[in-house]
Amino acid sequence: MIVGLFFGPLGIIFGPFIGAVVGELVVGKNSPDALRAGFGTFIGFLAGTAVKLVVAGFLIFYYIKAIV
Repeated sequence: MIVGLFFGPLGIIFGPFIGAVVGELVVGKNSPDALRAGFGTFIGFLAGTAVKLVVAGFLIFYYIKAIV
């Protein structure tokens, strides 16, 4: 993901996937296992981002509700 920061938004999104696949291949896993780890990392990244957006939405909602 650190290397992905230099490639803009797409690097931030796909960097963890590529990093997980390359990391798994370096330690000697076969390709299907490495791709499975990469997809797991990608899904985890997307799920974490979605949860953060939902929490931020609730916080914004309650903040605006408290002001008005």
